[in-house]
Amino acid sequence: MLCSSHSYDHPIWISVHSSPIHHHVTSLMQGNKMPRTPFAKSLGAPTPKDYDRLVQRASELSGISMTDLLSSKRTQRVSQWRQSIFFVLRHMGATFQEIGAYFNRTHGTIIHGCNTLERNASNKDVRQIIIELTKKTDGDPDNQ
Repeated sequence: MLCSSHSYDHPIWISVHSSPIHHHVTSLMQGNKMPRTPFAKSLGAPTPKDYDRLVQRASELSGISMTDLLSSKRTQRVSQWRQSIFFVLRHMGATFQEIGAYFNRTHGTIIHGCNTLERNASNKDVRQIIIELTKKTDGDPDNQ
């Protein structure tokens, strides 16, 4: 469960950081010189171009249009991909408010989406989505 508390010894913080998804995303982000924690905004939060690239990548991988990913559609498939984007952006250092502003949602919706994704971390499909979203591609600027 991701929370907005900044206390790293908080039980919720500890439980989040023992999840398989967190370990995968953290190891990928460390290799990419990205922030290790979701609260590391000062280390280089994602830019609007990073948001756009991630939504575009999710659209390409899922076959869901960017419009639908940014819309208020609530089908399970669209919601799962959208929440995965929230989760990855959060681990890149974006705040709940910044993610909410991009997706035209409240920060509470983003918190709920991240928490939902954490609860479903044992789902193979969810893990695969996160892996695919965080993979480096030839088109990534950091990969050139």
